[in-house]
Amino acid sequence: MRIWTAGLPDAADKHAVEEILRDHQRRGVRVQAVLRACVVVVALTVIVLIRPRERLWATIALTLLYAVWSAAMMAVSWRDRGRNSLALAVPLVDLPLLTLILCVAGDFTDPNWSSPFSADAFVFIPVLAAFQLRPRITAVSGAAATLTYAVASGVGHLHAQPDLQFTIGHALFIAMISIASVVLSLIQQSRVRLIAELAQQRSKLLARTVAAGDRERRDLAEALHDGPLQSVLAARLDLDEARDAPPQGGGLKEALGRAEEALRDAARQLRSSVTELHPAVLERAGVSRALEELALRCAVRGRFEVRFTSDATTAGRDTDRMLYQCGRELLANVVRHARASHVEVLLALAGPVAVLEVRDDGVGLAAGRRPLVDRLADGHIGLAAQRVRVEEAGGSMTLTANAPTGTAARVTLPLEPSAHGGRTTGAAGGGNGDGTRDKAGDGAGAVTGGEGR
Repeated sequence: MRIWTAGLPDAADKHAVEEILRDHQRRGVRVQAVLRACVVVVALTVIVLIRPRERLWATIALTLLYAVWSAAMMAVSWRDRGRNSLALAVPLVDLPLLTLILCVAGDFTDPNWSSPFSADAFVFIPVLAAFQLRPRITAVSGAAATLTYAVASGVGHLHAQPDLQFTIGHALFIAMISIASVVLSLIQQSRVRLIAELAQQRSKLLARTVAAGDRERRDLAEALHDGPLQSVLAARLDLDEARDAPPQGGGLKEALGRAEEALRDAARQLRSSVTELHPAVLERAGVSRALEELALRCAVRGRFEVRFTSDATTAGRDTDRMLYQCGRELLANVVRHARASHVEVLLALAGPVAVLEVRDDGVGLAAGRRPLVDRLADGHIGLAAQRVRVEEAGGSMTLTANAPTGTAARVTLPLEPSAHGGRTTGAAGGGNGDGTRDKAGDGAGAVTGGEGR
C-alpha cells in the first residue's frame, strides 16, 4: 500500500478545490495511522527499558489496547469510507488513552521524573493532529494536551514536593509545539488550496486555449468565405459568361476583364490574410514595420484614422512575435467593438522593456468592470490568452480608460539582450486615405492612415 496515491480529481470540476483538499486530508489520516503505530513501538520500548513504577501488567494491557486502536485506524484510513469521522480521533481517543497509560504506569507520581515519555507523549498529540489539515482540530488537540499534562503532572506530584518549574516548563514546551502545529496546519491547508486553484485555472485555461484555436480557425474560414472565395466565384461566373459570349464584339473582352479583376482581388485578399497570420515583414524588417502595416490595414477595415509612432526597429525575435500578436488582437478589438474615429499606436523601447500602446477614442470601457477578467468570464478569450502569454514572458498587459473617451491598452515586455540597440532614427512614412504610405513623413516618426472621406 502507498501512503501517497497518484491522481487527483478533475481540476475542471467546480468542486475541484474542496475535493483536492479532502484528498490531502485523507492522505494525512494515513500518515497519522503510520505515526500512531510508531508511538506504540516507542511506548513498548520505554516499558522494556524503563520498567513502570506501578501496575506493570495493567500498563502493558493498556498499551496493547492502544496498539489495537492503532491497527484499526490503519485499516480504516485505507478504506473509502469513514475518513471524515476520524477527524476528532486524536483529542477524543488518542489523548485519553495515552493519559490513562501514563497514569496507570505511575509516571505522574514519580518524584524522580525518570520516564521521559510522560512529557513526550503529549508533544505527539498536536503533531499528530496537524496532518489532518484542520487547524481548529489541531488547536483543540494542542490545548487539550497542554492542559491535561499540566493538571495530571501537577496533581500527581503534589505528595512528592513537586518541582513546579519542570511541570510549567514542560507545559510551555507542549503549548509552543501546539501553536507551531496549528500554524503548520494553516500553511499546509493554504498551500493545498492554492495548488488546487492553480490546477483548476490551468485546466480552464487549457480548455479556453483550445477554444481560442477553434475561434481563430473559424475566423479564418469566415474571412476566406466572405472574401477570396466570393471573388473566385465571381470570376467563375465571368468566365462562364465569356465562354458563351460571341468572339466578335466587346462582350468577351469585358467578361475576361472582370474575371481577371476578380482573381486579382482574391489574390490580394489571400495575401492580406496570410500576412496577418505570419507577416514576412516581421522577420525581414522587425516589429515596427509589421505593426505599421497592420495598423494601416485595420484602419481601412475599421474606417478610422490611425497614427503610428515608433522609436524602435526590433525588440528581439521572440519579443517581436509577441508584440505583433498583442497588437493584432488589440487592433482587431478596436475594429470589432470600439467604433472609433482615431486610433494611436505607439511602440517604444523604454529602458529594459518594450512598450506597446494602443489608444482609441471609441465607446470605451463600461464603468465598474474589469476589462480583461470580465471579457474572459463572457467567453472572449483573445485578450486574456495574450495577457497570460505576456505575463509568462515576464511582462504585463493593462486596459484603462482613455481621455477623454475610448480605451488605452498598454503592453510591456522585457527586451532580449540583442535588442537593446534596436532603435530607429528618422521618420516613418505617412499614409493617405486608402491606407497606403505617403513618401513624405511628418518628421516625428509617425504614420497616419484611414478610410477616405
